[in-house]
Amino acid sequence: MDPVRRVPSGSGGHEDDREAVGSGRGCASGAESPGMAAGSRFPQMTLLTIVVALAIAVGVVGTLVPVLPGLWLIWAAVLVYGIAEGFGAVGFGIFIIISALAAAGTAAAVLLPQRAARGQGISRWGQALAAVLGIVGFLVIPIVGAAVGFVAGILIAALVQSRDFRAAARSTWSTLKGVAAVTGVQFLTALAMAALWAGWVLL
Repeated sequence: MDPVRRVPSGSGGHEDDREAVGSGRGCASGAESPGMAAGSRFPQMTLLTIVVALAIAVGVVGTLVPVLPGLWLIWAAVLVYGIAEGFGAVGFGIFIIISALAAAGTAAAVLLPQRAARGQGISRWGQALAAVLGIVGFLVIPIVGAAVGFVAGILIAALVQSRDFRAAARSTWSTLKGVAAVTGVQFLTALAMAALWAGWVLL
């Protein structure tokens, strides 16, 4: 009789274990691939959010510093974010509100100084002179040039009309209060726009 060849007990179990481990590795590799793909997209989304947030921060500061863009930089940054990430129903509604705020803040920047100047008797040509000198000052003197040119234009116009330096100085000071009110309105508007965008991102 041929000797019976015995198979060591548990060898089949070891083979089954190896097959189970191999299949487990295959499942793990298959399960990791979507995560890796998602991870590859995540840095791009983060970079976009950071860039947009920085642009919005510059826009908020721009409402206080004339040399920097303000409300419309925030609007453009939000538009880029919406195009890149997709608006959706909520995002589109938020963008409409942000657009309305940007338009309202820009209108306030034009109307409030004019109303303050008219209240002090500054004529339209005086306001135009202040606007022109503001642009010249912006081009000649960094950061503060626009404000200096605007003040000089109002003062000159008030002097021509009243021929009294004290009265002209009072008119200029009152007009500057209106300009300061515009700065406050635009700053608060910029904060509201930034908050709306942040809420959109967190939704």
